[in-house]
Amino acid sequence: KDEACGRYKANGVLARVGSQKIRVYANRCVIVAAGSLNTPCVLLKSGFKNRHIGRHLHLHPVTCAIGLMPKEKVNKAGRSKDDEGVVSMLSRSLTGSRRGLSILHPAELDGSVLGWIGAPMTTVCSEFASGPDDDGYGARLECPSAHTGLMGAGLSWQSPSHFKETLSVAKNAATLIVLQRDRSEGRVRPDRDGRPQISYALEERDKRSMLQALCGAMSLLAKAGATHLMSSNADDDGFNLENLADDEKEEAVNNYRKSIVGRGIPKYTMSVFSAHQMCTCRMGSSPSSSATDEDGELWECDNLYVADASTLPTASGANPMLTTLAISHMISNRIALRLKYEDDRLADVSEDTLFNVINQVARRDDRRERASSLVQCVLNFIFSRWTAYFVATVASAAVLAAWRDGNVFLI
Repeated sequence: KDEACGRYKANGVLARVGSQKIRVYANRCVIVAAGSLNTPCVLLKSGFKNRHIGRHLHLHPVTCAIGLMPKEKVNKAGRSKDDEGVVSMLSRSLTGSRRGLSILHPAELDGSVLGWIGAPMTTVCSEFASGPDDDGYGARLECPSAHTGLMGAGLSWQSPSHFKETLSVAKNAATLIVLQRDRSEGRVRPDRDGRPQISYALEERDKRSMLQALCGAMSLLAKAGATHLMSSNADDDGFNLENLADDEKEEAVNNYRKSIVGRGIPKYTMSVFSAHQMCTCRMGSSPSSSATDEDGELWECDNLYVADASTLPTASGANPMLTTLAISHMISNRIALRLKYEDDRLADVSEDTLFNVINQVARRDDRRERASSLVQCVLNFIFSRWTAYFVATVASAAVLAAWRDGNVFLI
């Protein structure tokens, strides 16, 4: 604690690795970037009390839709017979980039989706991104790398034989995930061993949005030629579209969509994953609504910064890799400029950069002053209120006691 200003300042890191204690001294700046699950645990274990640390956890909840493609629907070139390219877009079948793989033979690729080959994420559909309420909190359909382990985790469980039978045709499965921009908020706290302990529950409006997009994914897979559809709900036996005429298939898919909405997303019955974790140390303009200021510096401690996805103020509307990189880059640049300013090493920068740095330092000092004054005002209010309650209670008790003894007289 800096006795001159009465505020805490970070001066290093103390860690335990096995039985060894490690201390790293860093008097100028300490940056925490342990991810949205571990960063708040590090801060809470360090004794910080801001109520927003560990709260507002967003997870981008995900569920999946699976369609089994018949062998005759995809040829070796990865194009559907009518050359619309829909199946190849979903399945990422054999392309020029894969022909050099010696471990695969053309016969094995013929007619198979092989969703575990290729880029980890390819096609994205934003048709449902606005959400049922048109507020921007909707879902995106994405085409992931669906290796057998991931598919096994997402499949509905009916019985060992059913699971084995379904996974045995995984090479013919086109998988879409429904990635929801969630309004639901959770919390992460360290357990007694320091590991993250997560609590999170989906709100009904997020469930409605995910079901809307899931129904859209089923229609998309059916249009692409899937003969069997399934979700990750344990009560869903899947839906067979073989030997149906086009008009019958459309009606059958609509009935299946209705059954999906009717089942909903109950707890412990439908597989729901987390794609990305965010917002557990969100930045903002006040310690009453955020854990860090707009430069990523902790409100409670000077020279302590957070630079990862936990600083996002709300759930991102898409995969947050570039957003996280951009925020970390911004925070790093601001730290570097502030340290150069304090060391009087800005002679070689432009006037605009110098002006921005001076404004940044002035904002920082102003924020620190407002944070301290706000905390002091809150403390004064609490203590003055409880002091008044205490005095009023003692006075009331004394009056009642005197009244009972007959020593109180009305004037």
